[in-house]
Amino acid sequence: MKLIPALLVTLVAAITARAQTDQSVHFEQNLAWQQVLGKAKTEHKYIFLDCYATWCAPCKEMDKTTYTDSAVRAAVNERFICIKVQMDQTPKDNDAVKAWRVDAKTIAVAYDVTAVPTFLFFSSDGKAVHKAVGYKNAYDFIAVAKAALDPDKQYYTSVERFYSGNCPFPMMPGLATAAENLGQADLSAKIARDYIEHYANHLDDSQLLNNELLRFVMSRINSSDRVFTFFLQHPDQVDHVIKMDGEAQNTTDLIVRKEFINSKLWTGTGKARIPIVQTPDWDTITRAVSLKFGDDCAERNLLIAKINWYGLKKDTPNLIKYHVEQIDRYGLELKGYAWKTINNMIYSDIFEHSEDKELLLKAANWAETIMQAHPGYPEEVDTYANLLYKIGRTQEAIAEEGKAVQIEEANAAKRNGSPDKVYRETLEKMKKGLPTWETN
Repeated sequence: MKLIPALLVTLVAAITARAQTDQSVHFEQNLAWQQVLGKAKTEHKYIFLDCYATWCAPCKEMDKTTYTDSAVRAAVNERFICIKVQMDQTPKDNDAVKAWRVDAKTIAVAYDVTAVPTFLFFSSDGKAVHKAVGYKNAYDFIAVAKAALDPDKQYYTSVERFYSGNCPFPMMPGLATAAENLGQADLSAKIARDYIEHYANHLDDSQLLNNELLRFVMSRINSSDRVFTFFLQHPDQVDHVIKMDGEAQNTTDLIVRKEFINSKLWTGTGKARIPIVQTPDWDTITRAVSLKFGDDCAERNLLIAKINWYGLKKDTPNLIKYHVEQIDRYGLELKGYAWKTINNMIYSDIFEHSEDKELLLKAANWAETIMQAHPGYPEEVDTYANLLYKIGRTQEAIAEEGKAVQIEEANAAKRNGSPDKVYRETLEKMKKGLPTWETN
């Protein structure tokens, strides 16, 4: 991975207005690439390119703090020839920077520089060996610089070893993660698939019970992998090793829905989903999943699929029906931020669209449970208050909405901002006996 010939001839270090002193990393100025190479060979040093932009706040912060750190200066000045490369264009650019603009674009393309700061490292003969992206404090940047000097940790060197079939399996998870962090999703997936198919799938059960291995493969396996079967058959052991309750089942459920349910319903993901059927054959899908993975797995995942389907189709009655069935069967999920999703559903689906007093009361009980489990959020108190109001418990509703107003105003004061007016407006509607929901 050498710099392309045109760059070898014309590359000049970016001239920057940012002053250098003896107290910061020494960046060379006015050196052509061949001069940089000569200097690197003579001094037996690697080459470091700091790809920055004039508007980049993290880049400026690194100039102020990271590059002025004494440990960074010692580590970098001793082992690297350093050059700053300005990736953007401004009216204030001097003649040297303007003359170098074409080469800056060439580097951006050749080394996929799509974010700043990006750090590129080369051997003294101009071969790219390492890359990192994003703000680094002194400690982290020293780690990056050390990795650039270590053939077992150099990104480009490791990628080259992978394509030549010489990358040891223990190195692959780190390399796949690095590729993903650098925006190379396809390469990351290819490395992960190689690791799973040719290594992880061939380990025995005791060898699979490894925290780092399980955490790496859990989002990358498919139903044909032996590791998937291990997750399916030993969920408690997996959860214990990775210290995440229920994560083994979450992992297998996602794969079951992706491969055996969602593929029968739509193409694409997220908001880009496009239905491929008019009316799903839920019974046929359920039977197929039950035969392969059992009734519990089928019921659990078909409920989620129905919620996703009727949400996509904006079929509110069925959406409410299956949300209610899910909570009745499996209870309220109050861990993490799942309760926020449930609170939003209770408000936007049940409160806004249902006139069923029995259902509204049930939803109010759910909202109260959420409110008690996660106190201090005005939106959950507001949901509870609105449900009480809609079922006719007006005075209780007014008292609860008053609490929502107080919480919001206290939170706004802490963040030195203005409170959201929606809670006070809702309170005034309640006091006047006006609907707080759409009535059309």
